[in-house]
Amino acid sequence: MAYPCIFFPKFHCELTMIKNFWGTMKHYLGEHCDYTFDALKNNMLPALRSVPITIIRKWINAYWVGLSAKDAQFKAKAFSSRKYTSHQRVPQTLAR
Repeated sequence: MAYPCIFFPKFHCELTMIKNFWGTMKHYLGEHCDYTFDALKNNMLPALRSVPITIIRKWINAYWVGLSAKDAQFKAKAFSSRKYTSHQRVPQTLAR
């Protein structure tokens, strides 16, 4: 009996739109949290709403137009190999 097998590219979960969405939410939660569970629960809905729909559409379009996994990995590697002076922050010029 044969079973279908789907091969995903290396770091497949890092190439999806939801990874970007979750990262943006975590950034919002980190800025608006006093590190208690109640604060996290109270800030979850505003964090979901903090991600602009235009940004979500850009992420979806990047995959919809056929950005292959190999191209996405190449672009992610090129972006992550740059050196920045601040720690764990994206410069304002790239955050747009």
